[in-house]
Amino acid sequence: MRTRLGKAILFSAAVFGVSAFVATNTPVHAASVKVTSNRALSNNVNSRNYLANGSNALYNKAGVLEGARVVAGKSTLAGLRTKGDAGQSYFRGYRVARLSNGSYYMKVVSFDKSYRGWIYVGKSNAAANTQSVSGGLTYTETFKRSSVDSDIASATYNFKSTPLTYTQPDWTQYKVGRNTKSTSASTTDSLKVTAVGTKTNGRDNNATYYYVEDANTPAANGWIKAADVVKAGQSVVNANQVKVNYVDGDGNIVSSQTFTNPNYQTQSAANYLGTSISGTVVNSIPSGYSAPADASANNAAIAAAQYGGEVNFTVTKNQANLFSVSPKYSVTVNTKSYSSLPGDPVGQDAVVTGNDGVTEKMSAKLAKLAAATTTNATSQTQVFRTADIQKALSDAGLDKFYILEYTGFDTNQPVSTASATGQPNLSGLLGGTNSLGGSSDLTSLLGSAGSDVLGGSGLSWYFIRSWWSFR
Repeated sequence: MRTRLGKAILFSAAVFGVSAFVATNTPVHAASVKVTSNRALSNNVNSRNYLANGSNALYNKAGVLEGARVVAGKSTLAGLRTKGDAGQSYFRGYRVARLSNGSYYMKVVSFDKSYRGWIYVGKSNAAANTQSVSGGLTYTETFKRSSVDSDIASATYNFKSTPLTYTQPDWTQYKVGRNTKSTSASTTDSLKVTAVGTKTNGRDNNATYYYVEDANTPAANGWIKAADVVKAGQSVVNANQVKVNYVDGDGNIVSSQTFTNPNYQTQSAANYLGTSISGTVVNSIPSGYSAPADASANNAAIAAAQYGGEVNFTVTKNQANLFSVSPKYSVTVNTKSYSSLPGDPVGQDAVVTGNDGVTEKMSAKLAKLAAATTTNATSQTQVFRTADIQKALSDAGLDKFYILEYTGFDTNQPVSTASATGQPNLSGLLGGTNSLGGSSDLTSLLGSAGSDVLGGSGLSWYFIRSWWSFR
């Protein structure tokens, strides 16, 4: 009896012993990891801004400590990394703890205070270099400054609406925000831009900010979104609008247009405007102009567009030739009236390529000729020889002409002519689209009488290339 009891007791002890081991294995391991140091960070705040990268979760305490629970999982934190907010999802680090197993954890809080807790940052002391962390955090710059362009620095601005500036651009630093004294300023105050920068990581669509100094209310000095100021004297561009300035190669404004997007809250300004090839901006290019072949600058300008702001879109003036200039001639042949005949490159100041290979406006070539025939004279009695005149014409690119001549079918006599120093493009007359972007079909150019012309009566045309000759 005693023997059986002894065996039973021994068996029970063995069973309970195993049960106790299985139940307490993990807690005993967690309990063996201790916090060996926990210190507040005093490094520059700019070096303690982070993106959560989703590699590790955020805990209420170091994740391997007993009683640790998840505050935000990996997938949640990975989503915050690419979140298109204004910067609320950035994290600020403010404490670092070292554990007895050699791991380091950093205590962080999101800029909007929605998340707070501890996250693994590697085996190196993050306090020694807060920008060099691993684990679940990636150091980031939330705002990058750039040089102030001269045209911005020299301009005077006004607040677009109720004045409000920031000590630092909003949501680029933790607990640093509005300059409450700026509300005492007036929308008519004169502002000068002394610094420029942009948000990063896609926050607020990488919005551009100006640091403005208010001559009338110095207490209002601070950072403000570029879209929230307007150049003095210019019309206000509203929050659902983008103003596009079509400028030439020298930066001169050809025309401006303000576009309004009813879907501005869900569609970015860049997406709304399109590209340099298609979309809202290209479809509204001023008549007589087109987008340049090199689209890089315009695409960059569109990509940086913000609602309430302006965009400069470079355009080039279309090069007119003999057949693509605005029609001018009106004639009557065999009792038939013909109007809108193409031609007159001089009157239209067409851009042509001379025999010298130089492409420029007709007026520029004529100016060269005028300069050559006046400045070369040493006295009022000087006689210009044929060779002198020929050289002047050649230097100006005017030594060869291409002539378009309209003649009557019946008489074969010239009716009207137009000339240019650049060889015209035949396709510009007979069909397709000319360099000015309009139809150049002969029928449309000749108006209502065009069908009669093409039907076998009226005008014919041909080219004559002639040289100046002197005897």
